[in-house]
Amino acid sequence: MSDFDKIILNGFRVYLEKHNIDIHDHVALRQAGATYGHELMNTVLEFVEWSIQDDCSNNLEHDAQ
Repeated sequence: MSDFDKIILNGFRVYLEKHNIDIHDHVALRQAGATYGHELMNTVLEFVEWSIQDDCSNNLEHDAQ
């Protein structure tokens, strides 16, 4: 298991604890997994968008000099 896998699984564990999800309730666990995955995907996409915008801003500043 990679360090990245461990980070994701630890984040999911924290998510389950925060939302008081019973890990033995398979329906609730599956729903929590889907929600966590969706939130994680949105976080990554927002970071990518921010990074692209930041690069564009840096390039504009560099071109202006």
